Amino acid sequence: MKPRPADGATRHPMAPESSARKEVNVEMLPVDRHSEILRMLDSSNVVKVSDLSGRFRVSEETVRRDLERLEQDGVVRRIYGGAVRVSGRAMELSFQKRQTRNLEQKRRIASLAKDLLADGESVIMDSSTSSLELARALPHMRLTVLTNSVTTVMELADKDINVMSTGGILRQNNLSFIGSIAERALEGYYVDKAFLSCRGVAAREGATDASDLEVELKRRMLRAAKRVIFLVDSSKFGQVGFCSICPIRDIHTIVTDGKVAPQVVSELQDAGVEVLIA
Repeated sequence: MKPRPADGATRHPMAPESSARKEVNVEMLPVDRHSEILRMLDSSNVVKVSDLSGRFRVSEETVRRDLERLEQDGVVRRIYGGAVRVSGRAMELSFQKRQTRNLEQKRRIASLAKDLLADGESVIMDSSTSSLELARALPHMRLTVLTNSVTTVMELADKDINVMSTGGILRQNNLSFIGSIAERALEGYYVDKAFLSCRGVAAREGATDASDLEVELKRRMLRAAKRVIFLVDSSKFGQVGFCSICPIRDIHTIVTDGKVAPQVVSELQDAGVEVLIA
C-alpha cells in the first residue's frame, strides 16, 4: 500500500506535470509571415533569413520558402542570406502623392468614364487613383465591381453596388492587394469592362507602369474583360514606365483630358483605339 502524500501536496488529477510540460509554440500562418516580411521591407531595404527565423520561431528553410514565394509574386528579390525590395518599388510615387497629382483632370476623366457603364454590368477596377476617382463618381446603380483596391472598396461601401475584393497580400503604401492570391481570385471571372490606369502610354511601348508589383494582376484584369478602358491624364502620354502592361492593340478605349496633343490622338486612333476626351 502506497503512502498518502503529505497535506498540501495533493495534486489535482488534471494538473500537468512540470517535468513533462512543454511550451507550445503557435506558428504564424504563411500569409501572416508574408505580410510581416513586406511590412518590414517598407521600413528597411533588406531582411535576413536568420533574423526572420528567430522572429517567427520557424526554421531558416521555412523562411527561405517564404522568400521564394514572395519572389515568385514579384514583391521581393532574394539575395544571399536574405531578400531586398524589387527595383521598381523605389521608383513608384506614394499613393497619397498620386491622389493629388492632376486631380482635376482625373475627376473630369472619371465623370466621362462613368457614362460608359450600363445598369447591371460587371466591371473590374484596378488600384489606381484614377479608378478611385471613378468609384467616387459612380451614381447609385446596379453594378458588380471586382477590385484589388482597399480604398475603392471603402468608397463603394455606401453605394448600392455589389463589391467583390480579390484579397491577397496587402501593399500598405498603396492600400491594394497583390500576389498569387489576388491573381487567382480573377480566375473564372469574365466582366463587361475593365477600368485601368498606368504610368505611361506610348505608341511603341504601349501601356507601362512604374512598378512590377501589380503588373501581372493588371494583365489578368484586361484578359478577363470584354472591353478594356484606360483612364489616362494627358501628362502620361509619351511616358514609359519600368515594366510593360500591354501593347496598344490590347486597349479598346482611352479616356483622357483636353490637354492631350492632337497628334497623340491621331496615333492612337490609327492603332484602333477609341479616344474619348473629357
